[in-house]
Amino acid sequence: MQALSLKRFRGFPVVLFCVFVCLTSVTIVNIGWTAVWKFLGIPSMTPIFADMRTIQGAIASSSQGLNPQITNPGDPWGRTMNYPEIWTQIARTLHFQSEVNFILWNLIVVVFFLLACIYLLRKSPDFMSLIVICSTSTLLAIERGNNDLIVFSLLMGTLVVGGISGRILLLISIVLKIYPAFVVPFLSVKKKEKIILILATTIYLIALHDQLKFISSGNSAGGPLSYGIKSTAVVARDYLLSFFGFKVALVPILMVLIIFILVTLFPAAIIVKREIVLCDVKTTDMFLFGSVVYCFTFIFSANWDYRLIFLIICLPWIKVQEKQIRLLILSLIIISSNYLLFNLVLPNIVAVLITTLAKYILFSVMAVTIYWLLLKKVKVANLKLTKAE
Repeated sequence: MQALSLKRFRGFPVVLFCVFVCLTSVTIVNIGWTAVWKFLGIPSMTPIFADMRTIQGAIASSSQGLNPQITNPGDPWGRTMNYPEIWTQIARTLHFQSEVNFILWNLIVVVFFLLACIYLLRKSPDFMSLIVICSTSTLLAIERGNNDLIVFSLLMGTLVVGGISGRILLLISIVLKIYPAFVVPFLSVKKKEKIILILATTIYLIALHDQLKFISSGNSAGGPLSYGIKSTAVVARDYLLSFFGFKVALVPILMVLIIFILVTLFPAAIIVKREIVLCDVKTTDMFLFGSVVYCFTFIFSANWDYRLIFLIICLPWIKVQEKQIRLLILSLIIISSNYLLFNLVLPNIVAVLITTLAKYILFSVMAVTIYWLLLKKVKVANLKLTKAE
């Protein structure tokens, strides 16, 4: 009887999540898109699924002989398409110029994302995991219809399916958004397979080199609703000017941020080394996928907060850790992923400071955890090699 009650309790967060999704969907149909997102604290844009509109608009722009990565008048807001050109071909093939096809595509993407979240919540059935999945960053990704949702599902497919099919899904995600290339060196596969994946990724990036500058320049991520060293430096510079009248260059701000990271790495390393629990390869890869995407995008680009959804993939690994490190990482993810919520109840500057501080500490914790996991994997591999000899 006690075991049955425990099983039911473990499934309760999944039930709550499904109820939340169903109620939100029904309410959107009955009340309207903008009203529901406003109630949930998410700044809504119309027409709906705003981020995918840059790709829909790319069809019209390219038909005019324009490069939508440079000039994209087909987008309702005039934003350039900061994605690889293949997205224009995908949009044309799927007839995104038809609003019905466009909406249907985005709904399918959201459904696959939600199914992936249910899978992860079943692997880590607790209420803190539920809060992570239902964060305002996740809701923003869904409201915008951002194609990070597609990459999320593809990376989950890579982990769940495995084998050749999994590798193909990983390569597709790289073709679509580039940054999943960061996870390739961390994938637990045979050395030969890893070399093939790295070579394929390198060849693709070389072929894409003419587009990379346009993709980079079209990245508009910035402000308190973003993460990354670059975006934080810009936010700090703007706040210093607005609140204190100090005009400070970006370089000294960047130096201060880097020093802060280095300082926080030491206590993070002590905690992680003492508390880390090893688990199976699949669960470890889940953590590495999510944390590597976060850490490397943190360093190399400015990112809107909805890219924090990749931290959801870490949940099964976090679930099996000791209480101290589990609560630490989950708390940092929850704070980092809910700027919009904190901004509703706290003064803006306080919300910015709290969430930014959490993102930096989270980066340090994730970075040292990646290091220790890789170190453990190398030791295990060497031990197996020694036994074989």
